[in-house]
Amino acid sequence: MAPLITLLLSILFLILPALTARAMDIQSVTSPKGITAWLVEDYSVPVVAIRFVFGGGSTQDPVGKEGLANLMTGLFDEGAGPLDSEDFQIKLDDAGAEMSFDESRDGIYGSMRMLAEQRDQAFDLLRLAVNEPRFDQLPIDRIRSQILSGIIAGENDPDT
Repeated sequence: MAPLITLLLSILFLILPALTARAMDIQSVTSPKGITAWLVEDYSVPVVAIRFVFGGGSTQDPVGKEGLANLMTGLFDEGAGPLDSEDFQIKLDDAGAEMSFDESRDGIYGSMRMLAEQRDQAFDLLRLAVNEPRFDQLPIDRIRSQILSGIIAGENDPDT
């Protein structure tokens, strides 16, 4: 009897995800200024998430300033517009939002997750971060130190 129950439970665990899965409806949308994006709507959770990329990346670092794009992406959420780093982080937290940026050879990537009811405040912060980053000296020194620590740790790690 136990092998039969085990078999039935195994089948149930294999079939259940397939029954609950559904195909995503991906829509192509264009903003009034001509930016094309893919939109996937899912109202089962009260969260808005956005991922984006724009041209840039490490291939555009000036000679002698390699790593500049990496440093820049670490600073986008370290103050923008009238908000210094601490105030910016408080506003992000108040909006129930998480923001991150990264770079590759050819692009600057960003993502943001926020509570749906706070999306206006969160998008205002994203707009500030991308259009009016502050690049204050204290965050520059802190992020540069984090990057250097990561490089040193990588050099001392035999698995890298």
